This record gives sequence, structure tokens and C-alpha cells, in this order.
Amino acid sequence: LKLELTSSQSYVKAECKNIVNDENEIKYDGWPLLFGHYSRIFPAQIALHVLGNLMRRLNSTEINFDTFTKEAYDVAEEIADEYLRKERKDNSLKRVKKISIGLPKPYDEEVITSEQAIKEQRYKDRNFGKVKKTKDGNKSFEGLLSALGLVRIFERKDETVVTFSEQGKKMYLMKNPIFNETDDAAFSPKEQDFVIKDLISKRELEAKLIQVATKTIKDSKNETDTVKDIEHAFQEKIKKFIETCSDSDTTTRLEKMVKMTEDIIRENSENNVENRKQTPIEAVRIATLGRMAELGIIDWETNSEKKSMYTITKKN
Repeated sequence: LKLELTSSQSYVKAECKNIVNDENEIKYDGWPLLFGHYSRIFPAQIALHVLGNLMRRLNSTEINFDTFTKEAYDVAEEIADEYLRKERKDNSLKRVKKISIGLPKPYDEEVITSEQAIKEQRYKDRNFGKVKKTKDGNKSFEGLLSALGLVRIFERKDETVVTFSEQGKKMYLMKNPIFNETDDAAFSPKEQDFVIKDLISKRELEAKLIQVATKTIKDSKNETDTVKDIEHAFQEKIKKFIETCSDSDTTTRLEKMVKMTEDIIRENSENNVENRKQTPIEAVRIATLGRMAELGIIDWETNSEKKSMYTITKKN
């Protein structure tokens, strides 16, 4: 991918034009949050580089979706293997600086077990995309790439194909520190700004939670209470969002998230620490703050008690 990057980007720039609306397109379902399953966005940039390379190699701007996800997974696994070896040698490296976080764990066995096959498929579905049947009998496209609006997929006769969206093309053509070999960082400052302002801004509730988290961290008087403060602020923001949301399915799903959180909080207050359960909003907080750290909005460290400590970065 690195060796062929210039020629692949030239091909995409020349051949991949904006595709008009098509009745065979499978679209994102509109969920206003990024899921907690992916706490990093770098896998999306890996996928875009694989897609651009496949387009040039196959001389087509529409790529078979299964071919794309298989190769994207293989490349993500290879990058994870490379950086895990580097990161294990550096004990001083902060978690937020580790490239391997959010990438699949390398699998060294020659024969893939059924358990590993399930893990691989789950990773592909969450990070590269999955076509899902909706309650009304239609289909939607979910996953990190879809939520960020980076790719579009279409049904073509007996296959599903994937191509860049305009935003995906823009992101692919940006210089990335890993693929351009300029730094061991997931994103350049330009990429970080693009993701925040042009991609995440389209996921309305996600953008609101980032704003809330940033303000809460700035206003925090006691760092040890920041995590609880953020989760409480998230809960209140989600409740307010529900009041103004016009989509009944989204409202129902968010109400369920809030109720489950409230129920688990009550249950945790009555149980021992060992039996404590994670709430849905806690999972949202962990994933959202992980992405915020990756995008340079905050610094994230753990103290001697392994508790998360957040601070706003100097540039913010």
C-alpha cells in the first residue's frame, strides 16, 4: 500500500467521480452516535487506503464488498503486528499513542478456528461495515465507515459493491503519518480537524457529547470525579436529545439506553465492587473519550489506581 500509494491516489483522483443517487444504494440508518464497539477511528483510514489500492489494481471504482473487507482486515492485522512489536519495547508509551489499540489482535496460527473466524467477522462488521435487514423489510448499512459517511455501497445484480463517498475520497487523499511514513501517529492535525468538523459533526448526538465532555473536563475541580461527572453529563444530554428527536426508532433505542443505565446504577449500589456491571452510558463514555484522545482533543492517562484521568490538550 505504501509503495503504490502515489499511483493509487492518482487513479482515485482521476477516476472516482461523485456517484449520483441510485435506488440500489444501501444507506446508513441515521443513528446519531458512533457505537461503543469502535473506540478508534484509524481503522477507517486503513480501510480507505485498501479501497483506493484495490480500485487501481482492479481498474474499477466499484469493488466487491467481501473482497474489500477481507483485504482491509488483513492489512489492519499486519499493521497491528508491526506496531505491537514496537510498542512492547517502549514501556513509557502512553496508551493514547499506541497505534495497535483498536486494531485486530494478530493471529499466528495456520488454521483459523471457528472462534477466530467469529472474531474476524465481528471486527469486519463493526469497522468496515455490514448490511442489516430493518424491521420494515428494507436494508441498512452500519459500521464505522458508514457512520462517518466515508463509503457508499450498492447492490449490483448478484453482488454488493463499495466505493468512496466524496468525504471518503477527501480523507483518502490526505497525507497520513503511517501510510506516508512521516510519524508513528494515527492522524495528522489536518486529518484530525477533518474528522471532527466534517465527519463527526454529521452524527448530531456524538458531536454534542464531545462538546459536553470537553466542557466537563475543563470545568472539573477534582480529576478523580471527572469520569462520574462526564457520565452524568452524557446521561442528561441524551435525555435532552430524546425530547427533541423526531425519529421514533432512535428515541426508543436511546430511552432503552438511559433506562438500562439507571437500572444498572441502582443494581451496582447494592452489590460488591467485584460484581459491578458496566452501564451502556459508561461504554459510550469510554469509546467517545478514546476517540477524542485519538483526535487530539484530550490527553488520557491512567493513575496508579488504574483510573482514567483526562485533560484538555494544549491546542484545545
